[in-house]
Amino acid sequence: PIIDKNKIVFGCVVPPPAENWASEVNENATAALERERDGYDLPSKEKAEGKRGQKMGLSFKDTEKEHRRGNYYAKSDGISTGGGQKYAKRIHHSNKTKAALNRLRHEQAFLRIAGHSSAAFAHWSPKLYEYYEETMKKLKANDPSLQFNFPNSIFACATYNFGPQTVALEHLDYLNYIYGWCSITSLGHFDYKKGGHLVLWDLKIVIEFPPGWTILIPSSYLRHSNTTISPGERRYSFTQYTAGGLFRYVDDGFQMRTTLDRSVRR
Repeated sequence: PIIDKNKIVFGCVVPPPAENWASEVNENATAALERERDGYDLPSKEKAEGKRGQKMGLSFKDTEKEHRRGNYYAKSDGISTGGGQKYAKRIHHSNKTKAALNRLRHEQAFLRIAGHSSAAFAHWSPKLYEYYEETMKKLKANDPSLQFNFPNSIFACATYNFGPQTVALEHLDYLNYIYGWCSITSLGHFDYKKGGHLVLWDLKIVIEFPPGWTILIPSSYLRHSNTTISPGERRYSFTQYTAGGLFRYVDDGFQMRTTLDRSVRR
């Protein structure tokens, strides 16, 4: 656990739960990310149905690689309140992107990572987890059509970071719930003794971050980044989180704050 001077746990470093985690989960998750990023041919059955010339996988624009978090490809998937929405709903994507993210959600490796991260959250911060659970239950009860990413995870949203060298710049995830935790799982093939560390700038600590390991932190107010990895190495990551806007949406009676009367907002 990561503990403050008052012995309050506000984050944790979580090792793999099984010996075969690195060989199975990390390898399979890494392969799935690379497959969807690079694209691949249609299955032979669909080719036979006259769909030649099409490729499965994601399509990235060159401009998508450079963003405030770093120089790598990423796609977010899950329930959000951003982008001028009038109510909480899943993030909009093209049909091709939606299909690729759906395949990733159904990968056994990501299902296991999602559940493991959520369970660690429940173990190390049970009261905060309970608040998440109560809020998400209210959200689901208000709109039963909302589909969460994973049945075994409390988080409403996830981001797949496709690399090929996912090295985050110093940043804050300021749209996440301010008191909430974000789970970050390291994936890929790199020498974790030499690079890929998680840097927590405000705490002045650097943490080794091997592939297959998960770290949970309050990412909206702890500045964080990664150290660089060597040329030719590959590093990916998978994060889960819940936007602060979702908590406000539920607290405001399932209304967007921008639609409320100014006196009510005060």
